[in-house]
Amino acid sequence: MLAKENVICSAYRAARFNAYNCISFLEQKTRYGVNACFIIDRNIFTRLISLARGDLVLRKTKEAEQAYRIAAGALAFFQCCDALVEPCMPLLEQAAHDNSATANEELRLFRAADNIHPQNFADIALGRSDQLDPSLVRQSMSDKAEEAPEKPMWWTLNYALALKLALLELEPIDQQAKLERFLQWLHDDYIWSASAVMFATVYLSPLRKHGMLKRLRSPNRRAALDGVRNAVWDMTLLTMWSGNCCSAAGSKKVWFLCSRDQAVRLVAEWLVSTEASDERLKQIYTSCWGEKDGIALVKYYLNLSGKLQDPTRRIMRVPKSDPIWSRIPEELEQEFLQRLP
Repeated sequence: MLAKENVICSAYRAARFNAYNCISFLEQKTRYGVNACFIIDRNIFTRLISLARGDLVLRKTKEAEQAYRIAAGALAFFQCCDALVEPCMPLLEQAAHDNSATANEELRLFRAADNIHPQNFADIALGRSDQLDPSLVRQSMSDKAEEAPEKPMWWTLNYALALKLALLELEPIDQQAKLERFLQWLHDDYIWSASAVMFATVYLSPLRKHGMLKRLRSPNRRAALDGVRNAVWDMTLLTMWSGNCCSAAGSKKVWFLCSRDQAVRLVAEWLVSTEASDERLKQIYTSCWGEKDGIALVKYYLNLSGKLQDPTRRIMRVPKSDPIWSRIPEELEQEFLQRLP
């Protein structure tokens, strides 16, 4: 069921490692001591929290019901793989939208759910049950206090990147020119971010997925700004996924990402790979943009990314401690709020 939905992103090709085979994970752990870690996004996490509160799976639409069953199936699978589940990003998002108290309570509920026997979630996933017994949650609830993490530094960095992308999307120029301007801005005035580059590459391309930047042209500019912030959380999730994969290289940890968001999955699969190369970059861009435009954009990208030590770049001239780096997101936010759709 999970494989059909294709909810798991891996840095490994399916031919090398089957991310939907529980035995693969257990074998890696038993033989080599390799621990699997799954980052889950908010569309999985919120449904698990809802189940932990005793809510019914049944919803008005089949799609809404399926979302709950997929989330339950995902947790059952993670538990059977003896994997670590990382709910950090949805908790950060909740804390930013609401308050830390709500996020802390959701963390307690998630920990409790994760300690319940996986058969209970498997039954919900397969339609044998429509609700999690609340007594099971109460029994597994820990008295240990645990607080949700603080918003990471890269959220602010990604906020500026998303705002710049949104402003360029509102420009009356063709999509390829928008991506070129975005890459040039990264080189001249900001910092390179692999997750933002891949996000922009997909968003501005003919392969764009619905909802990547929501309500961008709304006359209510505050609502439009909220849509940009939603994209920032996606970028930050991707940054975390990429960073964890890179930092785990050579260790006994392997990271996976679990999401039902098509855009997030597409970017994630291209963002992290054990087979990264210029040829793979070419495959990514031609998949998004077609042969002619894709090759031209790869050349443009490689030309800029090959000059990271260029002394004319702002980041090479201005110390990282300079307040300008916190002012850039503020300036872009004001520009976006004043920009007519």
